[in-house]
Amino acid sequence: NQVVVSSPGPQGTPAVFNVGLVSYAYNQQSAASTWNINHNLNYRPGVLATDYGGNIMEGDIIHIDTNNVQLNFSIPVTGYAYLS
Repeated sequence: NQVVVSSPGPQGTPAVFNVGLVSYAYNQQSAASTWNINHNLNYRPGVLATDYGGNIMEGDIIHIDTNNVQLNFSIPVTGYAYLS
């Protein structure tokens, strides 16, 4: 797996991410290739990971159970995970 940070494409309609619809936000302040997130939502949420600049990062998402998710990246990274 490889961490992919999105880059700008052709000009078009910008995507809008509504933070008000996020059920749980997680901040990974120290660089790590594995993020273990205990969200206590009691369901398997969708996950969006971004760096601190708001660029989307891709990695493996593993739902451990209905209250825990693990994100795995190929290199240690910091940023946010938004669960909804």
